[in-house]
Amino acid sequence: MGVPAYGQVPMPARPPTDPFQQNPEQLFNTTDADRSGRLDLKELKRALYAGGFPDFSTKAAKLMIGMFDRESKKHIDRANFMALWKYLCDWKKSYDGFDKDRSGTVDQNELKAAIQGFGYRFSEPFYAKVNKWFDEDGNGSISFDEFITLFCELQTLTEIFKKHDKAMNGIGEFQYEDFLSAVFSLNH
Repeated sequence: MGVPAYGQVPMPARPPTDPFQQNPEQLFNTTDADRSGRLDLKELKRALYAGGFPDFSTKAAKLMIGMFDRESKKHIDRANFMALWKYLCDWKKSYDGFDKDRSGTVDQNELKAAIQGFGYRFSEPFYAKVNKWFDEDGNGSISFDEFITLFCELQTLTEIFKKHDKAMNGIGEFQYEDFLSAVFSLNH
């Protein structure tokens, strides 16, 4: 059987249920439809779906490419995909650990525990806002995709903020354009 035309790799009818049992090298090879040695956004979403992460939004996939694309080319190569896969599996274990009621999602209290577990301390009203901002489907809880989006954005913004917090006291000095660049970079 020949190599399918670019963009013609179909999604499996049903994704595997356990991403920990997947071979990321094989996933990369299977979803690199154009055999370029790198995955673009569509190919990455196919790889995630086929690998047992079926619910990743385009936004989450873009954020992950942004984190693992060392050359800012809007794709990830094989080595970066392997690192991304490990990152996702590690976060999935963490997510499952915070899902105390085993509902498959993280409610507002579980999300607060997760955020605090990673060393962040915010006011009670802020936790409620975070839950509302990242609950994309409005069901009152945070899916794994939403969790990844939240922590990718939190990590990215924290790294940017640290560069402007010279005294490391939680107070950063920003030019307005620097602030806007930081926020806008998350969505583009």
